[in-house]
Amino acid sequence: MKKSVLRKLGCDVVIVGKVGNDNLRKFLINKLKEEGVNTEGIKVTDKTNSSGTAVLVHSDGERVFIHSIGANAESGIDDIDFEKMRKFHILYVAGTFVLPKFDGKPTEETLKRAKEMGFITNAGIKMGEKGSFIMNEKEKHYFPSWQNLVESGEKYGVKI
Repeated sequence: MKKSVLRKLGCDVVIVGKVGNDNLRKFLINKLKEEGVNTEGIKVTDKTNSSGTAVLVHSDGERVFIHSIGANAESGIDDIDFEKMRKFHILYVAGTFVLPKFDGKPTEETLKRAKEMGFITNAGIKMGEKGSFIMNEKEKHYFPSWQNLVESGEKYGVKI
């Protein structure tokens, strides 16, 4: 893992999320700490494993994402400590569509609160033109339309 670009520029970086109490958690947290990333925003759950994604790339560039939702199924707005965020200035939200308790209105509320706190906000949600998800029937209901997020972002001046 290469040093975070923001860390190379001397910025303080914190990551917020949820992981399972497993070996992948240990690996991720240790690697992030090696890169100088603050991991105090990562919560650990005993209810499920850490989430993971395998990306298969076909010779024509078509990508297939195989995702195990794991702890992402639990991660939501209640996991964010907005008071601790006050020492930062930029909020980047990634992958809301794989965070069912955070996708949609909770993401909109988070971006709105961050803007009110004076943050520069950005949300990365768009997949490339090629690429698809493989999910089971249980997971399908977790992914509301991301178009609602785009419309909400535009309403609050958030680049999505």
